[in-house]
Amino acid sequence: MVVDLICGIFLAGAVWQDWKSRKIKNVYNVSGCVAGIVCQALWGEGLVMSLKGMGAGLAAGFVLYLLGAVKAGDGKTMCAMGAFLGTKRFAAVLICSLLAGGAMSLAILLMQKDGKKRLLRLKEYGKSLLYLRTYRRYEAETPYEFPFAICLGVGYLVSFSVCGNLIK
Repeated sequence: MVVDLICGIFLAGAVWQDWKSRKIKNVYNVSGCVAGIVCQALWGEGLVMSLKGMGAGLAAGFVLYLLGAVKAGDGKTMCAMGAFLGTKRFAAVLICSLLAGGAMSLAILLMQKDGKKRLLRLKEYGKSLLYLRTYRRYEAETPYEFPFAICLGVGYLVSFSVCGNLIK
């Protein structure tokens, strides 16, 4: 309970920073990692679980960063969230966050003037990944900076309201 509360406060700060400046400071993320480790060691399920979760968060954040889905600060925030939550709970939050991110991205895409054209371009990119089996980073014609920390916050709230304490 204490760990979840402190993680929620940390995540609220990350959402605020990402919303205001589209950046989450390294000092904030490192502090979150340390706080997650300490919280899990004192009130949670232990140091090992925290370190495993931190590794899972780092791996997920790094992969999403390489794919161009998130910026570096969002990836490091995932690392800190993993330190707070552990692997299983972080995985549930990540799945909910990715679904929220997809829905938010689609809504933003469709609200823009050239949304249909962009959607068709994204479809062609997906087909080239699938059929050619070669990876190249997706470059939008006019890039839009998406504050993914909002999706992490939504995923955190949804996963705990739906799953509650079922995931341990």
